[in-house]
Amino acid sequence: GGGPRGRLSPPLDAAFPGIECLHAEPPVFLVHDFLSQEQCEALVAAAKQEQLAKVEYQDAVLLDRQRLLLLLPLLLCTPLPSVAKLLEAVQGDWALIGAKDIAAAVAAPIAGGALAAAALIQIVTFALTKLTGGKIFTGTKFSTASIDATKQRELLAVVEAAKQRAASLCCTTKDHLEVPTVTRYLPGELQRRHNDARPAGDPDNYDVYMKNGGQRMVQVLTYLNTLAPEDGGETRFWDPKVGGGLRVHPRKGMALVFFPAFEDGSMDPRMPHSGEPVVSGVKWTLNTWVTQYPTS
Repeated sequence: GGGPRGRLSPPLDAAFPGIECLHAEPPVFLVHDFLSQEQCEALVAAAKQEQLAKVEYQDAVLLDRQRLLLLLPLLLCTPLPSVAKLLEAVQGDWALIGAKDIAAAVAAPIAGGALAAAALIQIVTFALTKLTGGKIFTGTKFSTASIDATKQRELLAVVEAAKQRAASLCCTTKDHLEVPTVTRYLPGELQRRHNDARPAGDPDNYDVYMKNGGQRMVQVLTYLNTLAPEDGGETRFWDPKVGGGLRVHPRKGMALVFFPAFEDGSMDPRMPHSGEPVVSGVKWTLNTWVTQYPTS
C-alpha cells in the first residue's frame, strides 16, 4: 500500500493461501488457517505443560519522546521576559548591554525552564504509572527459543513450520524473523495501546535493538484459540484511518498481519493497537515480527 507521502508498506505475498485483505490502506490482512488446529493445540499444550520458558516482560510506561520536542520552543521563549527587562533598563540601547548581561538574562531562565520541563515529565510519568499500574502488558509470554531440539523435535517442527510460513507470506527468509513467542491472557489481562515499531532517534537499548534485527516491519499474530465476541480479547486498531477503529476477534489458526513500519524503516504512526482485556476464558497467541535486518 501507499502511506503518507507515498511511503510503501513492506511486501506481502498477495496470493498466499487463505489471505484476505481486511483493510486496504493502511494494509491489514487476515490469513485463514495459517496454522492447523493440531499445530495450535501443540503450542498451547507446550506452554501449559511448562515446556516453554517464561519471558520476563519489563513493566513500562510509554512516553512518546518525539512529542516531548514540543517543549523546546517553550524553553527557547523563557528568556524573553528577562531580555525585555534588560532592554527596558538601558532604554533599548543594545550597545549598553554586555555579553555577561545577555548570558545571565538567557541562561538562567532556560535552566529554570529545563528543570520545570523535567519535573513535568516526572509528574506525567508518575500519573501514568498510577493510572495504568505501570503495566503495558499483563499477560504471560513463553519463548520458543527454549525448545530442546533433541527432546522436543515435534514441537520444534511446529515452530519451524510457522516461521517458514511467516517468511513465505512476507517474502523474506527465516533469519529476518524474531523468535516467536506464545502469549497467554487470563480474564482481565491485556496489552495496552502501543506501536511495535521504534520511533526515529530513540536511543534506548539501541545495541539490543540492532542485534534483534532492527526495526519491526511486519507483525504476524496468530490466534491459537477462538474467543466469542462477548469474551473480549480482540485486537483493536486505534487510528480512525484503520477501518474507523477496526477490531479483530481471535479465531483459532487465523493470523492477523499488519505493518508497524514502512518499507524504508520509518514508523507508521497509523498503527497503534492493543490487545483488549479478556472477559471470559483464556486467549492464546503466537507472535513474531519480520525485522529490517537479519537477527543475530
